[in-house]
Order: sequence, then C-alpha cells, then structure tokens
Amino acid sequence: MQDADIERATKTPSATPGQPEIATPRPLEAPGSLPRKPHPWPLILGLSGLLGAVWAIVIVSRYPNILPG
Repeated sequence: MQDADIERATKTPSATPGQPEIATPRPLEAPGSLPRKPHPWPLILGLSGLLGAVWAIVIVSRYPNILPG
C-alpha cells in the first residue's frame, strides 16, 4: 500500500537554481491558424503540361511536314 501522507517535491530536478530550465512546448494554436498544406493540383497540371510539350516536340520531329509553312 502507498502512504497518502507522503509529501512530494514541488520543483522538478531541472528547475534547480544551477541548471537552465527546459523550454516548455508551445501552446496549441487555434485550428484556423494552422499552416496550409500545398495542393497537388499545380504540380499535376505543370507535369501534364510538360508532358504535352514533350509529346508535341516528338510528333513534330517525327513528322516535319505536319505543320503548314
């Protein structure tokens, strides 16, 4: 059994005068102030546009008379 009258120390060992205190974690911020994650759509559109440009260059180099002029 545990003795209920045991007095516990109020200071933690890191709070002694000779040692620097450990930084406490930041308080939780409101849900609306969290940083937003970037959406994948700009990356998807950019890569598909790049693929389309490469495709067009390959077609024009394969069939040089396809473009008028």
